[in-house]
Amino acid sequence: MKYLIFAICAALFLAGCTPDYLDDCEVIIGKKPFTEQRILAHIAAQLLAANGIAAGCTVEFANTFVVRDALESGEIDMYWEYTGTAWISIMLQEYIAGTSSLQMFEQVRDKDAENGIVWLDFAPLNNTFALAMQPSRAQELGIATLSDLGAFTQSNPGELSFSSIISFAGRPDGLMGLAEVYGMNFGENITHMAEHLQYLALSAGLKDVIVVYSTDGRIMHHDFVLLEDDRNFFPPYNPAPNISAQLLERFPQLPEIFNPISALLTNEVMQYLNHRVDNGGYTPQEVAEYWLHSVFGE
Repeated sequence: MKYLIFAICAALFLAGCTPDYLDDCEVIIGKKPFTEQRILAHIAAQLLAANGIAAGCTVEFANTFVVRDALESGEIDMYWEYTGTAWISIMLQEYIAGTSSLQMFEQVRDKDAENGIVWLDFAPLNNTFALAMQPSRAQELGIATLSDLGAFTQSNPGELSFSSIISFAGRPDGLMGLAEVYGMNFGENITHMAEHLQYLALSAGLKDVIVVYSTDGRIMHHDFVLLEDDRNFFPPYNPAPNISAQLLERFPQLPEIFNPISALLTNEVMQYLNHRVDNGGYTPQEVAEYWLHSVFGE
């Protein structure tokens, strides 16, 4: 595939009408306001450009619900959505613990077909909750999975210190659920702090276990280990391009363009790309271009 980089429009679009200067964009790509979404949006724009579909303009929205509304109303043509977010937050469906990534994808794909929204293939990367530890501490205690951690805390309640953002404590897929499914018991040794402070606390050895998002670039930056969710407790959050049925009619080649690329986006790849933006000083557009160049070898 010949790799071309076309000019990509960028705009902050919180609500309301599409800016007039986007009228010339052949495809308008939505994104949410965090690093991973910005990278994925630029990957999409550059893929479209490389395949002669110009220009792919990226537009940033305030949150999930605003960008979803924009897709449903036709103000944008596509964006990357996470399967768990669609099922739980948008479709308001109950998550059943143990649901696989494929099962979750099939559920949202089939339900959204009624809404004129097409889900292309999902990426292997799963941006869900995870518990992180220092590798040396995990190895010392023989902890590699959440079941291992649950067993250790049951035998040694309160010995390990645990920290998370405050909202995690009250979620059914949060601390209460971990206690129910894995038997985790941190006793009174639980604190809540801002997300960025958790990373610093774990890195400094002030905490033993923290809650992270599994594709966060800071995991790689600090060389933390993620404990395996061996009972599939956390919902799967695999991203996939969501496109309007009208866009697919205009460009029926889109699955052929996007599906092979989505298949290459693993947790390790996304951690690295996020890391290059958040810790390396590169822009999401530069990182998307760098990665696509590495994929195509040009």
